Amino acid sequence: MTAAGDKIDGRSKRRPGVDQQRETIRRTAVSLFARAGTRSVSIAQICDAAQVSRPTFYRCYTDKNALVEDIYAEAVATPSTDFQLRANLHDSAALREQLDALFERIFANADIARVIFVEASDPGSPAAKIIEEGFARSARTLARDLKKAGITPPSTTYLKSVMAAVQWLVHDAINKGLDARSRAEAKQAAFRLVVNALNDTAS
Repeated sequence: MTAAGDKIDGRSKRRPGVDQQRETIRRTAVSLFARAGTRSVSIAQICDAAQVSRPTFYRCYTDKNALVEDIYAEAVATPSTDFQLRANLHDSAALREQLDALFERIFANADIARVIFVEASDPGSPAAKIIEEGFARSARTLARDLKKAGITPPSTTYLKSVMAAVQWLVHDAINKGLDARSRAEAKQAAFRLVVNALNDTAS
């Protein structure tokens, strides 16, 4: 294994920046996680496959859980947060457009999203806790936004169940190969699910 900054053929190799190193580690970890799961892959294995030293890994991430959380943020959490910030709860056409954009952003990182979604079904996986915490944060944010819109929010459990259903739709489309039909069906189902949930909330 060659650590960043080592000499190759007598010449000093320029150390990549932290952002580049993080991207290399993320990309390598996703490939390993897809084959063996997050619990079975060690930091040493990630470092070896990514050709980075352990000090380089710890310069980028405090531990493996931080890496998994970063992967989840890139693929799912950040697009979902952006959607919540922009979602127009009173304009169905705008809401449909924003949901479609959310799905496309997640589809763009389908390999990463698939790993996270599969891992979420394992209670012992770091991903399960990360997604649960993400759902809880999103539910609190959505409840606050509903109050601002003059709508009495339902329970956190109800909101999290809607999020889980939307997540399943994304995962189902990815498993079907993300052809035009599977994308359209997932988006349409998610839109109807969210609209019905909002109508139930408002009634």
